[in-house]
Amino acid sequence: AIVFGFYLPGDVIGPEAIDKRVHGFSAVALETSSIGQINYERLQALSQRTNTLQQLLTQLYQRELARECALLLLKSKKSADGRMASFLLDLSTRYAKRGYSPQEFNISMSRTEIGDYLGLASETISRIFGRFQDEALVRIQRRHVQILDHTRLAMLAGLSTTVEQQS
Repeated sequence: AIVFGFYLPGDVIGPEAIDKRVHGFSAVALETSSIGQINYERLQALSQRTNTLQQLLTQLYQRELARECALLLLKSKKSADGRMASFLLDLSTRYAKRGYSPQEFNISMSRTEIGDYLGLASETISRIFGRFQDEALVRIQRRHVQILDHTRLAMLAGLSTTVEQQS
């Protein structure tokens, strides 16, 4: 399987197909979810009348492009530990933006799905989780993750060593 992303509440799935109206991939819900469909013609007509909506759509496309570029860079440049650290920090940031704890969250995806996303074997994912726990970077109980050392994870991810710990 090819995993392109993990979506959280409020994320928009499939903006790359807005002009084609045909999606090049499918989505699978890993937990109980609600979705809505946006009619392209109505969205286009409304955006022509509202500058704010045009700006929001532009931001949406920019975020999606940045996410795709970051994933390509992640898979091509970082070590396995760096990929996992980046993945956990990305989830932490995304949960925080939604008003949830950046330090503790659940991951709905399996080790295999995480591995497919990061370009790693599921066994590698399990070994990294074990090593990160041994090094007191995270605590993982089944699918519950607690980030214990945000700064060291950021260093592994290749981010600035002066990253402030999120609260």
